[in-house]
Amino acid sequence: MVHKSGIIVPTLELERNDEKLVQKLAATLLQQNLDQYSDLAVTNVGHPDSRSWAAIQRREGIRVYKESTRQQRQQITSQAATGNSNVKPAKVPPSLLLVGTVKGSLDDLLYATAASSTEAMLTKSKFINDGVVASKVLARIIEPSMADPLHFLNVTWRYCTLSEPRDYVCLDVAGWSNTDRGERVAYHLIHSVGFDVLPSYEHKGIARVNMSVCWIFRQKTATLVECYARGFYDLDTTNAMLNSISMHTIALQWLSCAKLISYAQSMKLARLVNCVKVPVSSDCSESDSGDGLYGNSALFPSQSMPSSTSSFDDSTMLLPPPRELSRILAPCCKLCCKSFRFLGASRRVCQACDQDVCSRCSIKETLCLFSRTRQRARESKKNFCKHCVAGAMRSKAGALDDLMAQALPRLELSNQDIKTILELSVCLLETNLMLQKQLQLTRDRFPDSRVWREVQRKDGMRVFKEFQPQHLLPSGNSPQADAASHPDQAKMSSLLMLGTVAGNLNDVMYASIAMSTDSMRARSKFVQDGVVNSKILSCVESPTSDDPFHTLNVTWRYYSLSEPRDYTCIEATGLVSNDYGEPVGFHLIHSLDFAQLPMFQNYGVERANMSACTFFRQKSSTLVECYTRGYFDFRSMNGLLNNMSLHTISTQWLSMARYVECAQMKKLVWWMRMRTGRDSFASTSQSSSSTSSGGITVIQQNARPRVQSGTRCRVCNLSLGGFLRSRPRVCACCAEWACKRCCVKKQVCVVSSHNKSKVNEKKLVFCAQCIAEASKSDASLILREELMGDSSSYTSTRRATLETMNILEECSLVL
Repeated sequence: MVHKSGIIVPTLELERNDEKLVQKLAATLLQQNLDQYSDLAVTNVGHPDSRSWAAIQRREGIRVYKESTRQQRQQITSQAATGNSNVKPAKVPPSLLLVGTVKGSLDDLLYATAASSTEAMLTKSKFINDGVVASKVLARIIEPSMADPLHFLNVTWRYCTLSEPRDYVCLDVAGWSNTDRGERVAYHLIHSVGFDVLPSYEHKGIARVNMSVCWIFRQKTATLVECYARGFYDLDTTNAMLNSISMHTIALQWLSCAKLISYAQSMKLARLVNCVKVPVSSDCSESDSGDGLYGNSALFPSQSMPSSTSSFDDSTMLLPPPRELSRILAPCCKLCCKSFRFLGASRRVCQACDQDVCSRCSIKETLCLFSRTRQRARESKKNFCKHCVAGAMRSKAGALDDLMAQALPRLELSNQDIKTILELSVCLLETNLMLQKQLQLTRDRFPDSRVWREVQRKDGMRVFKEFQPQHLLPSGNSPQADAASHPDQAKMSSLLMLGTVAGNLNDVMYASIAMSTDSMRARSKFVQDGVVNSKILSCVESPTSDDPFHTLNVTWRYYSLSEPRDYTCIEATGLVSNDYGEPVGFHLIHSLDFAQLPMFQNYGVERANMSACTFFRQKSSTLVECYTRGYFDFRSMNGLLNNMSLHTISTQWLSMARYVECAQMKKLVWWMRMRTGRDSFASTSQSSSSTSSGGITVIQQNARPRVQSGTRCRVCNLSLGGFLRSRPRVCACCAEWACKRCCVKKQVCVVSSHNKSKVNEKKLVFCAQCIAEASKSDASLILREELMGDSSSYTSTRRATLETMNILEECSLVL
């Protein structure tokens, strides 16, 4: 990097022994600062001893103190009176102390503090104004990883303009640690080091000085983070008065930590802008040429753009420039539905979701972006809707489940592996069918109370725990294992669930099947089955038009129970016939291990085993009978913790009571996609109204009919508009007006088009007619049309649905 003053700072090549010495030095300094933090005595209101520390700056609950020794006070007084600058300086370098609190979370604070690249350092300094004019990463010793995405160890260079221009060559380390009391804290340590190969710039009037500063953050309450900083500065001048002025300036710059939470919010919003507009990296860097970054460059340096200011030169992943889409102006605000007509609300465009909102529903946020061509950070104010801002605030910084999902590669299976998985799934299905037949039930359809004990119940569903399990399924270590024909008899925890849900078999199977990772995540978000994140690693068998409910995939699931656990499983769904010829739906999940898949035990995530199988049978015209049997091997010797995990799993199993609601939600989303050309409330700019290949007029996304005189409700034909009448609603599916009595709010879960790891959840308004049509539509027919991917099949589905509704109405009239 070439600074505007002509400074060229070279990179630093360290030998292996030097890197070890630097790591050892960082560990020693961190432990010393943690001890100082634990030994600091403060009053009840959080202030240090006034006899040792004097407050010199304060802002928003944060105070900076200067160590007041008698020798330093006498030196400052003497130089102020005589003007003599040749007085011998104090042996102990000046020391500062910062204590206080800021509103926010500890994760967000470290997310903003940990600047592991040159771009991140520059954008951070530009946003919070910490006094750093220029900076650069000279050497990378420990880079951020999936295990610890916010931990790094670098050698950095900083250039500051205080009372005099000064620069620092420092050891820069950040991450997580624990105090002697076992409290989890975040730290950021900056300590000056010297290297003979690095030139000094004294000939340019820049003095090379030393400093040692350690920041420590602790979550004090749910909304407050305690901040602590201790710093020593060995300034180059012997003028105590000038040094005192410099210390006051540094103390003022320390107060910039109050803006770290705002900077974290800015980085999260910049990631949203990256997905729609200008490519922006996770360290808030943008590409002026249109080439952007994919993923989090601070977490995965190997997948980022090469730059002379960082060591991100392993590989490059380029994205094509975004397409220029013609926007359709919405007639009203997407949040409050206020009209944009003449003398109406002023229009704003959200830079994250690209939706039109009014001025009251928009917020102007400052983003700090790094221009790679100009090699500098710049600030830009952009408009965001309140919904996107709130979502960014709730999003986690460096979530472990997203990092694990990104680290799992697509599984490449050989023909022998596929054959073994197919044979294993068939054997497991037959074994579970046999176990269901052998289960002895009472007249009330309950299992034997001497063997099974009830632990949970909800809406006609009951979960039981086995006292002494005897019949166990194989845990399955690899696809080549012979566990299918010779199941292990090791003792594992076993659960059983019995009950009924209101609905039909096709709807339950439609909710069970997951043809993509997005479908798995949306289902988990809706039914709340405890799955934090999931991913399809390989597709062995896909559904067909003849058998739309049949799937066989290799999947990954991550749960956060009493202990974080993940599973790599084969997951199969489909329909079989029982001994009476009745169709029975099944959903099989069985753990398998694959050598090419990484494990995350070093990151605190246990790779556990489970084998669960669920059967669904149409018991009556309105009831579906459910049976689930599961075995769990947690690989933990803590019996109490395992029992807590089983109790949590039993609660999650009861989420099957919402499968029919999930199917209704999926059908509403499909109908909405067919009618309006969109499948969610996320923004996807559409062109003007067009006609599909099947002759269906696609309604514009933001096109809403205007309430005019004579406008009537679509359902009850009640006249809309007029004085003192209730405000009409617009159906999200058919985009037609309906009165308040004929509208229902339904929860919809769809994977975000901006961030595939996030599932959007919102309640949309649907008219009663669309809800009835979606409820009566055949799930198997919709699934077949989803497989074909042709919107022309919408007409046939609507015709079949209307015929079914007419038949039901005629039957009700006859009765």
